[in-house]
Amino acid sequence: MNLYRITIRPRSPWTTPWHADTLWGLLCWACARHDGDLFLKEKLIDPAINGQPPFVLSDAFPTGWLPVPIRLRSMSAIRQILAATGTDPDITAKAIRKSRWITVQGFREWQQGGQPSADQFAQEKLVRGVYETHNQIGRTSNSTSDGGNLFTREAWQLSEKEGTL
Repeated sequence: MNLYRITIRPRSPWTTPWHADTLWGLLCWACARHDGDLFLKEKLIDPAINGQPPFVLSDAFPTGWLPVPIRLRSMSAIRQILAATGTDPDITAKAIRKSRWITVQGFREWQQGGQPSADQFAQEKLVRGVYETHNQIGRTSNSTSDGGNLFTREAWQLSEKEGTL
């Protein structure tokens, strides 16, 4: 099995999470547009239905990071991490519990029964929420109504430091 990693550099905030099923759907649409419906059905959909997908996707994550497993957020796991690293328990326990991301190396250490160090947990937000303001367009007039109907929608973007998924 070949393993490929694709790096995506979003140029603007996004409103839909980058889940594997969303990415699969986007790839299917691109395949249908480029190669046609028959190719899509024969090369992607039928093999997937028969348990032999041509590829498997994961959710998209910030480069070099994976979501912190729930088990690592438990107080017993945090105590073990702090005992192994000898760091300040008051500051570090809270930081580990709040962290959403762990380095790939830290995740692999934990997978193999080891303890990731406290510095392998992201101490800052790698993906942050932003709010975008939009104006509602009337279906019949195809323009904004008098007074505009402004609304905000939450979107996400990578931190300045991160840059890629």
